[in-house]
Amino acid sequence: MSYNNQQWTPPGGGYPPSGGYSTPTSTLSVSNSLFSGALITGICSVVFPLLGIVLLMGARSAMSVALIKLGGIFLFLTFIVGIVAISLGTVAIALAGQDSGRRAKGIVGLCLGILPFAVILILSLFTESRMPGMPY
Repeated sequence: MSYNNQQWTPPGGGYPPSGGYSTPTSTLSVSNSLFSGALITGICSVVFPLLGIVLLMGARSAMSVALIKLGGIFLFLTFIVGIVAISLGTVAIALAGQDSGRRAKGIVGLCLGILPFAVILILSLFTESRMPGMPY
């Protein structure tokens, strides 16, 4: 038998560097859909109360109970969509990094999500709400 006297080299091109094995770095890749979702839900949180108010005004003139219920559903959905817009906008801003285009979508979604809550708060502070039969 003949033996080969060549020196053995480890597979993979040598030994690791003296500092040890390097840990692989992963870059967080976020698709554009998160940022667009924040923007779209923010827009919907502004459109839904307007649509609900239009339906309620139409129901008042038409005396329609179905339109009153539908308008109430849209006003209720305003708060759900507003909460989703606030949370998506916050996450989008946190994940945007230095990308100003993505950050802008997150900021607009967050602001539009806060807008219905701010309007309801301001209207509730400046309108008089009293129960029937209660003194002024």
